[in-house]
Amino acid sequence: TKYNVSFGYLHQDGLMVNTGYKRYNFRPNFDQNNSNNFNVGFNLSLSVRDVSDPPTNQGVGGETWYLHEAFQQWANDPIQYPDGRWAYPTWSGLNHNPVAYTSTAAGHSNNTDTRFMGTAFAEYKIFDGLKLKGVVSNIRDYNYGSNIGLGVDLYRIDPITGTISATPEAGASMPTDPSKRNISKTFFKD
Repeated sequence: TKYNVSFGYLHQDGLMVNTGYKRYNFRPNFDQNNSNNFNVGFNLSLSVRDVSDPPTNQGVGGETWYLHEAFQQWANDPIQYPDGRWAYPTWSGLNHNPVAYTSTAAGHSNNTDTRFMGTAFAEYKIFDGLKLKGVVSNIRDYNYGSNIGLGVDLYRIDPITGTISATPEAGASMPTDPSKRNISKTFFKD
């Protein structure tokens, strides 16, 4: 009799806030010689992969879009004011704040993939040099995804007076109105 059981776990935070990756693995293998001529066994594998990202909201988002926008920001543009409100870019001419959009205040997107693979076999030695072997195998994939975009408001500052606007900048904010929030969930089996 031969057997092996292994477990694995990986947790890695992403390069941006509100991103990350987790993976869990479980794998048992078993091989049994019932006689000199008969052998049976199985190999199983279960893996779960969980990816966290900032939300995609109203056509805005995706990790490459956030990075693209961040590289276009000017260094003298404020990101967040001392009172906690998110800043509208003043100098760069852009109308987005990618740091605000990737914050946990804006929501999150999760995608979980689960995969099960199994193989069972039986082998019979008819005589030296000739074996009969039967194999059964199955693979199952399951995916669950959720995207919860809560939205953030961006506030403009007057560069001359230093006064922060009392109302969010129109057209620059992700929706914060509950009726316009982007919440979607998907679940499918392959």
